[in-house]
Amino acid sequence: MIARRAPPAKDEHGIFAACGQAAAAVSRPDFHEKLLDAAGSLVAHDLRSMMRYSRYSAPDFLDNASYRPEFVAHYEAEFYRYDPYYRYWKETERPGVVPLGRVTNGQATRSRYVNVVLAEAGISDEISIFLPPVGGSSLAFFLDRHEGRFAKAEIARLEMAYPLIAGLHQAHVSCLMSGACDPANSADAALPKARPIRILDRRGREVFHNAAWQRLAKADGRRFATALAGLPRMGQAKVSSGHALLRPGLVLHRAPLSPPRTRSAGARR
Repeated sequence: MIARRAPPAKDEHGIFAACGQAAAAVSRPDFHEKLLDAAGSLVAHDLRSMMRYSRYSAPDFLDNASYRPEFVAHYEAEFYRYDPYYRYWKETERPGVVPLGRVTNGQATRSRYVNVVLAEAGISDEISIFLPPVGGSSLAFFLDRHEGRFAKAEIARLEMAYPLIAGLHQAHVSCLMSGACDPANSADAALPKARPIRILDRRGREVFHNAAWQRLAKADGRRFATALAGLPRMGQAKVSSGHALLRPGLVLHRAPLSPPRTRSAGARR
């Protein structure tokens, strides 16, 4: 005889509903907002936000509605230098659930990030959820508390749900890059504050470019083509990484995607 499971608890109904809304938003501009809602339904928190971390450039605030404009300005001008999550991504490029204690190596009380940055924002603890990267860049969700700490059981709950969160994100990205969406319209908006990006397969054939890349190519014309040609070429057995200066303050990067079946070229300021 098979035991019958009890019906889902009230909070589980909300979790399933939030995940369903995120799944329904795949390919739409508000997808990551819905996915952040779904992640936030898993644990109690006071603030939530979305960042983009890259090994090539300073972090970007993608959703800062939870923070005062003054704090965002301070972070973008200086505080990001103390951000251990920024260091974590540049050193590891490892997606997953990352609690604050992991990136401060258990030395949170001595951390300038904790004592200055989080103190100004009124945050006592936070958890980041790094999504699978595209070309070395990862969207990261943050769940924060004004008081107290996240329990081990809450961290474990997020880790258990991570394959679902990551899978929905990858389905969204795959949809955009497969051509199922119009890159001149919805796809560019559906990648938050999209930077110029182009993806080629191992034979050098283009499989995707966003509207930001197209605008950059048109604006810089011959200079853009020259900089692109100056990037290291891809060998038969190995994908080459490298960069080329387009103009002051703007650099083109080429890097392999993971797994190394495609490569991408992107621009940063």
